[in-house]
Amino acid sequence: MKQEILKGFIVIEGLDGSGTTTQLDNITSFLRNRNISHIRTFEPTDRETGLLIRKVLAGQIPLKQETIAYLFAADRNEHIFGEKNGIIELLKTNRYVISDRYHFSSIAYQSINSDPLLVEELNSRFPLPEFLIFVDVPVEECQRRINMRNGAVEIYDNIDYQRIVLENYNKAIGLFAESQMKVIRVNGTKSAEEVTGEIISAVFSD
Repeated sequence: MKQEILKGFIVIEGLDGSGTTTQLDNITSFLRNRNISHIRTFEPTDRETGLLIRKVLAGQIPLKQETIAYLFAADRNEHIFGEKNGIIELLKTNRYVISDRYHFSSIAYQSINSDPLLVEELNSRFPLPEFLIFVDVPVEECQRRINMRNGAVEIYDNIDYQRIVLENYNKAIGLFAESQMKVIRVNGTKSAEEVTGEIISAVFSD
């Protein structure tokens, strides 16, 4: 896949329970404390499309897996290309835009019960981030963390499913091995502070 690289765009990915949101919090705190202009964001978004997806993930609305793949692509299209608060627009006035998940999640999750070629095609026109941070945590540890949460379990929070998701993440990252995107894998079993330190050293050392 040959896709444009968006300088200043940073994506954090990992299995459910790997701590991607914690790292988003820590990284944006680091940037804020240094008065470095940035925007934090996430997928599914808080747009109407994203809110619908969250209902689907919570099991409130049953849909075919292909339909879910299309929904994610629609939400992402507005997220990246939207004229109001789209990532490309936000990068014009901010040094960094950091997103908790992006289209690598679609390749990892939606490819399981949908045609992988369909999922790749739906996401083929989206630009790549400058940095992809993958928080690597064993499936069993992620499940332990999920079980400790008070929130509801989502439709993909199943250990066997997550094992396949991890395999697909590795495949998804491999799809872009020839691109100029910088991939940073961090050991997510370390303390949150240690993980953040590794990310900061790798991404913001300049």
